[in-house]
Amino acid sequence: MIVCQSFNQPKPFGIHLKWDMESFQSTIEKYRQVKFDSICMAHFGYIHRDEVKGILDEAAANFDTWWELYDRNADRLDDIDYMVEKD
Repeated sequence: MIVCQSFNQPKPFGIHLKWDMESFQSTIEKYRQVKFDSICMAHFGYIHRDEVKGILDEAAANFDTWWELYDRNADRLDDIDYMVEKD
């Protein structure tokens, strides 16, 4: 089975979409249940055979890392001095 998925579909002007964490996690879990020969994901291109499981694991791990970073800093996202690393 070959699947092409793009999370970057064009959106109508003026439409703001909210990130759906549960949907993303559910999608990754559903993909893990399928035995892919290859998969095509935006920004990564085609990924073949053994690498498919790895890229799904990596996507879940990256999501967890970024979400943890966001949670730790959510109350200070507007604080430029805090968010910008200075030399």
